Amino acid sequence: MTLNKFYTRSAFASEVYGHDIVDLMALLDYKKCLLIEGAVGTGKTFTAKRLAWAKCGEINVENILYIKMNDGITYEDMMVSTVKEIDPVKKVERNVIKYGLFADFCIKASNKKDAEFFVILDDIDKCDIRKVFGTALGFFEKSCRNELFIPQKSKKPIGIPSNLYIIATRNLPKQEDDVDYSLMRIFTHYKAEPAFKTGGFRTKLQGMDNTKMNKLVKVIMDMNEFIISYEGLGEAYQIGHSYFCSSDSISNQDVQNIALTEIVPIIKSYWRNDKKTMDSWVNKVQIAVQDMTQKRV
Repeated sequence: MTLNKFYTRSAFASEVYGHDIVDLMALLDYKKCLLIEGAVGTGKTFTAKRLAWAKCGEINVENILYIKMNDGITYEDMMVSTVKEIDPVKKVERNVIKYGLFADFCIKASNKKDAEFFVILDDIDKCDIRKVFGTALGFFEKSCRNELFIPQKSKKPIGIPSNLYIIATRNLPKQEDDVDYSLMRIFTHYKAEPAFKTGGFRTKLQGMDNTKMNKLVKVIMDMNEFIISYEGLGEAYQIGHSYFCSSDSISNQDVQNIALTEIVPIIKSYWRNDKKTMDSWVNKVQIAVQDMTQKRV
């Protein structure tokens, strides 16, 4: 079933805060591989999906393959596997080559070159991307598009077509040693920042018309500045705006839930070895919602 619903650049601008659609389109076209990276809660997945929709001009479920990456995903899932089947004629067991999600989607895109196709690889930092894609990773590069190669475990050549765009997301590396510089050759990099100061988010906040939410957001903005300068943390540990964008209307109970069940646990995780700092920020969050909950540290 095809879901066709027009999706314009204006729609993108109204939903995605802090990211210019023209810049993102240009970066995606430049290498046909774009990596959106940022702190948790900066809307990376949200942005990636809507970038694909805007490039298509519609919400198209047939031309977009979304894959949530994790450490359980294997090469066989993405590229090629060998399975045993019973030959329907000879009634004997035989080995059959099966294409995985990514390889199969590449073939689909190759057979319809008048259309644009998109693969969204969400959270690539949650897996070993080299093991997941094997030799195919080198053919992600724009200069290698349409070149045929024989994947491991296969005897048939395939290629990654030029009409296939790859949008990946990941959290910002938290240490210099975690930076994978080889990915810079394959992907154009784009950093997603917390969008609290953008016009779009401010309009969203005003529409909520909730005093407690305004106070809580102010605490988070101050906290992010502290996190950036705190030794052992830094910008990769900032708290993103998406925690506060779940609904157009929000109740005091909703604000309480965000504060106590989402933000406070993050604070306790960050400063578990610095109780004074932890207690200070937990207290500030609780004061922001103090008429809804008793103060507790």
